[in-house]
Amino acid sequence: MAKNRKNTLSDLNDFLRNTPADVEKPDNYLQAKPHSFVEVDKIAKDDAPISGDLSEMAIVQEIKKLAEKNGEDMRFALLRVIQTAINERESMNSSDLMLLNTAIYLEHTEKMGEGFREMLKRGKD
Repeated sequence: MAKNRKNTLSDLNDFLRNTPADVEKPDNYLQAKPHSFVEVDKIAKDDAPISGDLSEMAIVQEIKKLAEKNGEDMRFALLRVIQTAINERESMNSSDLMLLNTAIYLEHTEKMGEGFREMLKRGKD
């Protein structure tokens, strides 16, 4: 028994025959004037470049500022910086992958631990 197969080329041909011929041409679209403009906020660059001092202590201070700006513990900011730095690399070796996985693990277990402690506090009240 032979199965009835659809002929996709004939289906496409039928579709194209039934498509209206007065579809707007790209030239008309490109030459048309815009009807309205949209207000767009200017992009603010609040990431000031780090000064010439790239010592470990200067980097620690920048991570502290980042944590304060985001209202979080410095550890979480540090873990995100580690993740971003590893992800920016063009190629990863096994120790990079281990560091990335450890940073992700620590970030999520810390947040889970905080959530559990908060639930216990609510349960005692």
